[in-house]
Amino acid sequence: MKTSAYIYLFLAMLLLAFPVPGWSADANTVQDAFTNKTAADRNYGASKTLSLLQREARPVFIQFDQAPLEGAEIEKATLKLSVSRVFAQGPASIFAIYEAWSENTVTYDSNPAWASVPEGEVFITSPGTYEIDLTSLARRWASGELPNHGIALSSRDATAYLPSKETGVDNAASLIIELDGEPPVEPPVEPPVDGGTPAIQAVQADRFETYAQRTIGWNFKVTRRVRVTQLGVYNRDGLQIDVPVAIWDPAISKTQPLGQIEVPAGTPGGASTFSYQALSPTVVLQPGRVYTLGSYEPGELVFKPTCPAFNCDFATEITDVFGTRSPLGDSIQYPKWQVDSFVNIPFVGPNFKFVEEP
Repeated sequence: MKTSAYIYLFLAMLLLAFPVPGWSADANTVQDAFTNKTAADRNYGASKTLSLLQREARPVFIQFDQAPLEGAEIEKATLKLSVSRVFAQGPASIFAIYEAWSENTVTYDSNPAWASVPEGEVFITSPGTYEIDLTSLARRWASGELPNHGIALSSRDATAYLPSKETGVDNAASLIIELDGEPPVEPPVEPPVDGGTPAIQAVQADRFETYAQRTIGWNFKVTRRVRVTQLGVYNRDGLQIDVPVAIWDPAISKTQPLGQIEVPAGTPGGASTFSYQALSPTVVLQPGRVYTLGSYEPGELVFKPTCPAFNCDFATEITDVFGTRSPLGDSIQYPKWQVDSFVNIPFVGPNFKFVEEP
Protein backbone atom coordinates (compact mmCIF):
# COMPACT_ATOMS: atom_id res chain seq x y z
CA MET A 1 0.00 0.00 0.00
CA LYS A 2 2.82 2.39 0.89
CA THR A 3 4.46 1.68 -2.48
CA SER A 4 1.25 2.56 -4.36
CA ALA A 5 0.88 5.75 -2.36
CA TYR A 6 4.45 6.76 -3.24
CA ILE A 7 3.79 6.08 -6.91
CA TYR A 8 0.64 8.27 -6.93
CA LEU A 9 2.50 11.02 -5.10
CA PHE A 10 5.35 10.82 -7.59
CA LEU A 11 2.92 11.04 -10.56
CA ALA A 12 1.17 14.00 -8.99
CA MET A 13 4.49 15.78 -8.58
CA LEU A 14 5.32 15.09 -12.22
CA LEU A 15 2.02 16.67 -13.32
CA LEU A 16 2.77 19.73 -11.25
CA ALA A 17 6.28 19.98 -12.62
CA PHE A 18 5.15 19.48 -16.23
CA PRO A 19 1.67 21.00 -16.56
CA VAL A 20 -0.44 20.27 -19.61
CA PRO A 21 0.35 23.10 -22.02
CA GLY A 22 -2.37 25.46 -23.19
CA TRP A 23 -2.06 27.42 -26.42
CA SER A 24 -1.47 30.98 -27.46
CA ALA A 25 -2.68 33.43 -30.08
CA ASP A 26 -1.61 36.92 -31.11
CA ALA A 27 -3.99 39.85 -31.37
CA ASN A 28 -2.22 42.04 -33.92
CA THR A 29 -2.53 45.80 -34.31
CA VAL A 30 -5.43 46.79 -36.57
CA GLN A 31 -4.90 50.53 -36.26
CA ASP A 32 -2.41 52.86 -34.59
CA ALA A 33 -1.64 56.57 -34.54
CA PHE A 34 -0.27 59.37 -32.42
CA THR A 35 -1.52 62.92 -32.00
CA ASN A 36 0.39 66.14 -31.46
CA LYS A 37 -0.51 68.94 -29.04
CA THR A 38 1.42 71.52 -31.07
CA ALA A 39 -0.40 70.55 -34.29
CA ALA A 40 -3.75 69.78 -32.70
CA ASP A 41 -5.74 69.49 -35.94
CA ARG A 42 -3.28 67.28 -37.82
CA ASN A 43 -3.69 63.54 -38.37
CA TYR A 44 -0.68 61.18 -38.29
CA GLY A 45 -2.44 57.90 -38.97
CA ALA A 46 -0.34 57.04 -42.04
CA SER A 47 2.99 57.65 -40.29
CA LYS A 48 5.48 54.77 -40.05
CA THR A 49 6.56 56.12 -36.65
CA LEU A 50 4.51 56.48 -33.48
CA SER A 51 6.03 59.49 -31.71
CA LEU A 52 5.70 59.47 -27.90
CA LEU A 53 6.62 62.87 -26.42
CA GLN A 54 7.15 63.82 -22.77
CA ARG A 55 4.76 66.16 -20.93
CA GLU A 56 1.97 64.02 -22.45
CA ALA A 57 2.19 66.14 -25.61
CA ARG A 58 2.00 63.18 -28.03
CA PRO A 59 -0.11 60.25 -26.86
CA VAL A 60 0.02 57.03 -28.86
CA PHE A 61 -3.13 55.02 -29.64
CA ILE A 62 -3.11 51.30 -30.54
CA GLN A 63 -6.08 48.99 -31.17
CA PHE A 64 -5.82 45.20 -31.40
CA ASP A 65 -7.78 42.64 -33.39
CA GLN A 66 -10.80 41.51 -31.37
CA ALA A 67 -11.19 38.14 -33.11
CA PRO A 68 -8.58 36.21 -31.04
CA LEU A 69 -10.05 37.73 -27.86
CA GLU A 70 -13.74 37.12 -28.46
CA GLY A 71 -15.07 34.82 -25.74
CA ALA A 72 -11.57 33.49 -24.98
CA GLU A 73 -10.60 31.95 -21.64
CA ILE A 74 -7.47 34.00 -21.11
CA GLU A 75 -4.74 32.70 -18.84
CA LYS A 76 -2.43 35.64 -19.49
CA ALA A 77 -2.15 38.53 -21.94
CA THR A 78 1.13 40.32 -22.57
CA LEU A 79 1.57 43.54 -24.53
CA LYS A 80 4.62 43.29 -26.78
CA LEU A 81 5.87 46.78 -27.58
CA SER A 82 8.81 47.67 -29.83
CA VAL A 83 10.78 50.90 -29.37
CA SER A 84 13.03 52.01 -32.22
CA ARG A 85 14.61 55.19 -30.75
CA VAL A 86 14.82 56.77 -27.30
CA PHE A 87 15.49 60.48 -26.77
CA ALA A 88 14.52 60.73 -23.09
CA GLN A 89 14.13 57.85 -20.64
CA GLY A 90 11.19 57.49 -18.31
CA PRO A 91 7.98 55.66 -17.49
CA ALA A 92 5.00 55.55 -19.84
CA SER A 93 1.52 54.62 -18.67
CA ILE A 94 -0.93 52.40 -20.55
CA PHE A 95 -4.64 53.24 -20.37
CA ALA A 96 -7.79 51.58 -21.72
CA ILE A 97 -9.53 53.71 -24.37
CA TYR A 98 -13.24 54.22 -23.76
CA GLU A 99 -14.53 55.35 -27.17
CA ALA A 100 -14.12 54.58 -30.86
CA TRP A 101 -11.48 56.37 -32.94
CA SER A 102 -10.00 56.07 -36.42
CA GLU A 103 -6.33 56.24 -37.31
CA ASN A 104 -7.27 58.08 -40.50
CA THR A 105 -9.01 60.98 -38.73
CA VAL A 106 -7.88 61.18 -35.09
CA THR A 107 -6.19 64.43 -34.04
CA TYR A 108 -5.17 65.90 -30.70
CA ASP A 109 -8.37 67.98 -30.78
CA SER A 110 -10.39 64.76 -31.17
CA ASN A 111 -8.40 62.46 -28.86
CA PRO A 112 -10.62 59.59 -27.68
CA ALA A 113 -11.41 59.46 -23.97
CA TRP A 114 -9.35 57.02 -21.94
CA ALA A 115 -9.31 55.77 -18.36
CA SER A 116 -7.83 57.85 -15.54
CA VAL A 117 -6.22 54.81 -13.90
CA PRO A 118 -3.50 53.03 -15.93
CA GLU A 119 -3.63 49.32 -16.74
CA GLY A 120 0.13 49.07 -16.63
CA GLU A 121 3.41 50.95 -16.96
CA VAL A 122 6.62 50.49 -18.91
CA PHE A 123 9.93 52.18 -18.14
CA ILE A 124 11.53 53.07 -21.48
CA THR A 125 15.32 53.12 -21.31
CA SER A 126 16.67 52.05 -24.70
CA PRO A 127 15.55 50.69 -28.08
CA GLY A 128 14.23 47.16 -27.90
CA THR A 129 11.18 45.07 -27.11
CA TYR A 130 9.18 45.56 -23.92
CA GLU A 131 6.56 43.23 -22.44
CA ILE A 132 3.78 44.46 -20.16
CA ASP A 133 1.11 42.38 -18.44
CA LEU A 134 -2.38 43.40 -19.65
CA THR A 135 -4.24 40.28 -18.53
CA SER A 136 -6.98 42.12 -16.64
CA LEU A 137 -7.78 44.43 -19.55
CA ALA A 138 -7.72 41.60 -22.12
CA ARG A 139 -10.17 39.56 -20.03
CA ARG A 140 -12.60 42.48 -19.96
CA TRP A 141 -12.31 42.84 -23.73
CA ALA A 142 -12.84 39.09 -24.17
CA SER A 143 -15.95 38.97 -21.97
CA GLY A 144 -17.50 42.08 -23.50
CA GLU A 145 -17.40 43.92 -20.17
CA LEU A 146 -15.41 46.66 -21.92
CA PRO A 147 -15.47 47.37 -25.67
CA ASN A 148 -12.08 46.89 -27.29
CA HIS A 149 -11.15 50.40 -28.42
CA GLY A 150 -7.49 49.70 -27.71
CA ILE A 151 -4.94 51.41 -25.47
CA ALA A 152 -3.44 54.88 -25.05
CA LEU A 153 0.26 55.22 -24.24
CA SER A 154 1.21 58.50 -22.57
CA SER A 155 4.24 59.78 -20.67
CA ARG A 156 5.32 62.79 -18.63
CA ASP A 157 9.02 61.98 -18.94
CA ALA A 158 9.83 59.68 -21.87
CA THR A 159 10.35 60.65 -25.50
CA ALA A 160 10.65 57.76 -27.93
CA TYR A 161 9.76 56.44 -31.37
CA LEU A 162 7.76 53.22 -31.87
CA PRO A 163 7.32 51.55 -35.29
CA SER A 164 3.71 51.65 -36.50
CA LYS A 165 1.86 48.88 -38.31
CA GLU A 166 2.72 50.63 -41.60
CA THR A 167 6.26 49.24 -41.20
CA GLY A 168 4.93 45.66 -41.09
CA VAL A 169 3.13 43.37 -38.67
CA ASP A 170 6.40 42.04 -37.22
CA ASN A 171 7.37 45.50 -35.97
CA ALA A 172 3.99 46.69 -34.71
CA ALA A 173 2.68 46.19 -31.19
CA SER A 174 0.83 42.96 -30.48
CA LEU A 175 -1.05 41.31 -27.65
CA ILE A 176 0.22 37.80 -26.89
CA ILE A 177 -2.65 35.79 -25.42
CA GLU A 178 -2.11 32.57 -23.48
CA LEU A 179 -5.34 30.55 -23.45
CA ASP A 180 -6.72 27.69 -21.40
CA GLY A 181 -7.77 24.39 -22.97
CA GLU A 182 -7.06 22.92 -26.36
CA PRO A 183 -6.79 24.97 -29.56
CA PRO A 184 -9.91 24.89 -31.73
CA VAL A 185 -10.00 22.45 -34.62
CA GLU A 186 -9.87 24.41 -37.83
CA PRO A 187 -12.39 23.36 -40.48
CA PRO A 188 -10.87 22.12 -43.72
CA VAL A 189 -10.04 24.96 -46.06
CA GLU A 190 -12.10 24.90 -49.21
CA PRO A 191 -10.20 25.63 -52.42
CA PRO A 192 -10.47 29.30 -53.40
CA VAL A 193 -13.10 30.37 -55.88
CA ASP A 194 -11.80 32.33 -58.84
CA GLY A 195 -13.43 35.77 -58.98
CA GLY A 196 -13.22 35.46 -62.76
CA THR A 197 -14.58 38.70 -64.12
CA PRO A 198 -13.00 42.13 -63.70
CA ALA A 199 -13.60 43.51 -60.23
CA ILE A 200 -14.02 47.02 -61.58
CA GLN A 201 -15.63 47.76 -64.91
CA ALA A 202 -16.49 51.36 -65.70
CA VAL A 203 -18.40 54.39 -64.55
CA GLN A 204 -21.06 56.84 -65.77
CA ALA A 205 -20.33 57.93 -69.33
CA ASP A 206 -19.53 56.38 -72.68
CA ARG A 207 -15.93 57.40 -73.38
CA PHE A 208 -12.54 58.21 -71.96
CA GLU A 209 -10.37 61.02 -73.32
CA THR A 210 -6.68 61.71 -72.78
CA TYR A 211 -4.49 64.34 -74.43
CA ALA A 212 -1.24 63.67 -72.63
CA GLN A 213 0.76 60.95 -70.96
CA ARG A 214 -0.61 60.20 -67.51
CA THR A 215 -1.65 57.46 -65.12
CA ILE A 216 -5.34 56.81 -64.66
CA GLY A 217 -6.83 54.83 -61.84
CA TRP A 218 -9.24 54.26 -58.99
CA ASN A 219 -9.40 54.53 -55.25
CA PHE A 220 -11.49 51.68 -53.89
CA LYS A 221 -12.30 49.42 -50.95
CA VAL A 222 -13.03 45.72 -50.89
CA THR A 223 -15.75 44.33 -48.67
CA ARG A 224 -14.06 41.02 -47.96
CA ARG A 225 -10.54 39.58 -47.94
CA VAL A 226 -9.33 38.69 -51.45
CA ARG A 227 -6.03 37.78 -53.08
CA VAL A 228 -5.24 39.63 -56.31
CA THR A 229 -3.77 37.16 -58.82
CA GLN A 230 -3.83 39.21 -62.05
CA LEU A 231 -3.82 42.86 -63.06
CA GLY A 232 -5.20 44.02 -66.37
CA VAL A 233 -5.90 46.95 -68.65
CA TYR A 234 -8.78 47.95 -70.89
CA ASN A 235 -7.90 46.71 -74.39
CA ARG A 236 -10.50 46.80 -77.11
CA ASP A 237 -8.36 47.41 -80.21
CA GLY A 238 -4.92 46.00 -79.29
CA LEU A 239 -2.03 47.66 -77.50
CA GLN A 240 0.54 49.78 -79.35
CA ILE A 241 2.86 50.12 -76.32
CA ASP A 242 3.70 48.21 -73.14
CA VAL A 243 1.12 49.27 -70.54
CA PRO A 244 2.19 49.05 -66.87
CA VAL A 245 -0.50 48.48 -64.24
CA ALA A 246 0.13 48.88 -60.50
CA ILE A 247 -1.73 48.59 -57.21
CA TRP A 248 -0.89 50.69 -54.13
CA ASP A 249 -1.83 50.87 -50.48
CA PRO A 250 -1.56 54.66 -50.07
CA ALA A 251 -1.46 54.38 -46.28
CA ILE A 252 1.83 52.50 -46.66
CA SER A 253 3.38 54.17 -49.70
CA LYS A 254 2.32 56.30 -52.65
CA THR A 255 5.60 55.64 -54.45
CA GLN A 256 6.20 51.93 -53.93
CA PRO A 257 3.30 49.81 -55.27
CA LEU A 258 2.21 46.56 -53.63
CA GLY A 259 2.54 44.93 -57.03
CA GLN A 260 2.99 45.82 -60.70
CA ILE A 261 2.78 44.11 -64.11
CA GLU A 262 3.10 45.10 -67.77
CA VAL A 263 0.68 44.08 -70.49
CA PRO A 264 3.01 43.95 -73.54
CA ALA A 265 2.62 45.84 -76.78
CA GLY A 266 0.96 43.78 -79.47
CA THR A 267 -1.49 42.14 -77.09
CA PRO A 268 -4.63 41.84 -79.26
CA GLY A 269 -7.92 43.24 -78.12
CA GLY A 270 -10.76 40.90 -77.44
CA ALA A 271 -14.43 40.58 -76.70
CA SER A 272 -13.82 40.80 -72.94
CA THR A 273 -12.14 44.22 -73.50
CA PHE A 274 -9.57 43.49 -70.78
CA SER A 275 -6.11 41.95 -71.04
CA TYR A 276 -4.41 40.50 -67.95
CA GLN A 277 -1.00 39.42 -66.73
CA ALA A 278 -0.25 37.26 -63.68
CA LEU A 279 0.86 39.18 -60.58
CA SER A 280 3.81 37.63 -58.73
CA PRO A 281 3.90 37.70 -55.82
CA THR A 282 0.16 37.97 -55.37
CA VAL A 283 -1.32 40.68 -53.13
CA VAL A 284 -3.89 40.24 -50.34
CA LEU A 285 -6.43 43.04 -49.91
CA GLN A 286 -8.00 43.54 -46.48
CA PRO A 287 -11.67 44.56 -46.02
CA GLY A 288 -12.22 48.24 -45.33
CA ARG A 289 -8.79 49.49 -46.43
CA VAL A 290 -8.47 52.00 -49.27
CA TYR A 291 -6.37 50.86 -52.23
CA THR A 292 -5.43 52.53 -55.50
CA LEU A 293 -5.22 50.77 -58.85
CA GLY A 294 -3.75 52.58 -61.85
CA SER A 295 -2.45 52.09 -65.37
CA TYR A 296 -0.28 54.22 -67.63
CA GLU A 297 -1.87 55.81 -70.70
CA PRO A 298 0.05 57.11 -73.73
CA GLY A 299 -0.43 60.64 -75.02
CA GLU A 300 -2.75 60.24 -77.98
CA LEU A 301 -6.47 61.04 -77.92
CA VAL A 302 -8.38 57.86 -77.14
CA PHE A 303 -12.12 57.13 -77.21
CA LYS A 304 -13.33 54.01 -75.44
CA PRO A 305 -16.81 52.65 -74.77
CA THR A 306 -17.37 51.96 -71.12
CA CYS A 307 -18.86 48.49 -71.00
CA PRO A 308 -21.21 46.32 -73.05
CA ALA A 309 -24.70 47.80 -73.37
CA PHE A 310 -23.62 50.56 -70.94
CA ASN A 311 -23.98 48.12 -68.07
CA CYS A 312 -21.74 50.05 -65.71
CA ASP A 313 -22.29 48.30 -62.37
CA PHE A 314 -19.40 47.50 -60.11
CA ALA A 315 -18.86 44.02 -58.78
CA THR A 316 -20.23 43.55 -55.27
CA GLU A 317 -16.69 43.22 -53.89
CA ILE A 318 -15.95 46.91 -54.61
CA THR A 319 -17.23 50.03 -52.85
CA ASP A 320 -16.42 53.76 -52.78
CA VAL A 321 -14.79 53.99 -56.20
CA PHE A 322 -13.50 57.32 -57.52
CA GLY A 323 -11.78 58.09 -60.80
CA THR A 324 -8.34 59.70 -60.43
CA ARG A 325 -5.40 60.65 -62.59
CA SER A 326 -1.74 61.51 -62.09
CA PRO A 327 0.19 64.62 -63.03
CA LEU A 328 1.63 64.42 -66.52
CA GLY A 329 4.47 61.93 -66.66
CA ASP A 330 6.28 59.45 -68.87
CA SER A 331 5.86 56.46 -66.55
CA ILE A 332 3.32 54.98 -64.19
CA GLN A 333 2.95 56.91 -60.94
CA TYR A 334 0.45 57.17 -58.11
CA PRO A 335 -2.78 58.75 -59.48
CA LYS A 336 -3.69 61.49 -57.02
CA TRP A 337 -5.73 64.10 -58.88
CA GLN A 338 -9.46 63.51 -58.69
CA VAL A 339 -11.43 64.13 -61.86
CA ASP A 340 -12.93 67.61 -62.09
CA SER A 341 -16.69 67.25 -62.07
CA PHE A 342 -17.21 69.72 -64.91
CA VAL A 343 -14.93 67.78 -67.25
CA ASN A 344 -17.25 64.76 -67.23
CA ILE A 345 -14.47 62.37 -68.14
CA PRO A 346 -14.92 58.91 -66.66
CA PHE A 347 -11.92 56.68 -66.26
CA VAL A 348 -12.33 53.30 -67.82
CA GLY A 349 -9.49 51.97 -65.79
CA PRO A 350 -7.41 48.91 -65.04
CA ASN A 351 -8.95 45.88 -63.43
CA PHE A 352 -7.90 42.81 -61.52
CA LYS A 353 -8.81 39.18 -60.99
CA PHE A 354 -8.83 37.63 -57.56
CA VAL A 355 -9.50 34.56 -55.48
CA GLU A 356 -11.42 34.42 -52.22
CA GLU A 357 -9.32 34.21 -49.08
CA PRO A 358 -10.59 31.98 -46.25
